[in-house]
Amino acid sequence: MASTLIGKQAVVIGAGMGGLTAAGALADRFDQVVVLERDTLPLEPAYRAGTPQARHVHALLLSGQRALSELFPGFEQDLARAGAVPLRAGLDVRMERPGYDPFPQRDLGWFSYAVSRPTIERAVRRRVESRANTTLRQRCRVQEVLASPNGEAVTGVRYENGNGASETIAVHLVVDASGRGALTLALLQSIGRPLPEETTIGIDLGYATMRGYWPRRRIRVLLPQPRRARRRRIRRHARVHGRRRRRDPRARRRIRRRRRVEVHFAATRRR
Repeated sequence: MASTLIGKQAVVIGAGMGGLTAAGALADRFDQVVVLERDTLPLEPAYRAGTPQARHVHALLLSGQRALSELFPGFEQDLARAGAVPLRAGLDVRMERPGYDPFPQRDLGWFSYAVSRPTIERAVRRRVESRANTTLRQRCRVQEVLASPNGEAVTGVRYENGNGASETIAVHLVVDASGRGALTLALLQSIGRPLPEETTIGIDLGYATMRGYWPRRRIRVLLPQPRRARRRRIRRHARVHGRRRRRDPRARRRIRRRRRVEVHFAATRRR
């Protein structure tokens, strides 16, 4: 392993999916890897302030699933032990949309998993925490990425620990996985480097999620045809479990307290 090391210490800012996977990749290339996270991380899969989008329905795509399994061998078994439900892609999920009643069903030859974002993140976090040379520090808000006097290298990270005291840690590499890249932009400004060009792409898309109880039925994804009236077009994605039952358009008004379901709404304005 000594021949593969490229530095003594790396710091990853943020313990979300991006930061955790970065830490997993760096663990074999640095003596020490430190992950700084501003939130208090829950012991069990639970929502936290730093990932508000986690309350929406999430799906782990095949490429991401394979990448995580390559980075953390046995990761799919970790999901199964955490309660994820394996789904035969193309068979166990029913899709409906105008013109396809239903969407053609066929065995695509691989399994996906019905699992929440907090469960996926917790499984990855356990793998990262199991690395002997990786440390995860909670309630540490990074204040600044420090550069050398000539601005040619990053030398450290200054952060506020859980007690409110300021600390500085020396680094050979920093990965900014905090979200919007504000710390990286501030670093570039402090050393007089030009900021990267920004491209803004308006997708005109919004999300809302409703939780409730639904009669037992199969997993379904519904994509109703948008109305032609001057209203916002709605695409509804529903994920439910159990037996297939006859569709009832009034079911939304009769939510029963049986089995929890996540109904995901993606609304797009009419162009």
